Amino acid sequence: MVKTFGCLKHKDNLKRVATRLGAPPDDIVSWVRALVVLRNRCAHHGRLWGYSFKLRPSMTPTMQKLGWAADRLGVMIWIIADLMRKDTKRRDEFVGKLKMLIAQCPEDYAKALGMKNPDVVWK
Repeated sequence: MVKTFGCLKHKDNLKRVATRLGAPPDDIVSWVRALVVLRNRCAHHGRLWGYSFKLRPSMTPTMQKLGWAADRLGVMIWIIADLMRKDTKRRDEFVGKLKMLIAQCPEDYAKALGMKNPDVVWK
């Protein structure tokens, strides 16, 4: 899927997909690649907590300002939440479930996920 997506013959099609998702056209291929790696780790029961991803998604200026580690799960969560921005009901549901899950964690989740200020995801 990623190869097909990244190799669209007409870059206008890639821009249309990115626009529809509300994502930066220059970053969408990188994001999809990173999310595929995340999906594969989940599907094959790979560890995510504290894991350092080898493939790092490109960071938008907004993401860079957060100062989060590009190789950690926190950035993946940001990307997923950002891609869901247009569907506020689903995004709020995703964020709510994630908050409940993380609230059960006894350790400092922000450090394990590479997040300096995790509250920005919840907004």
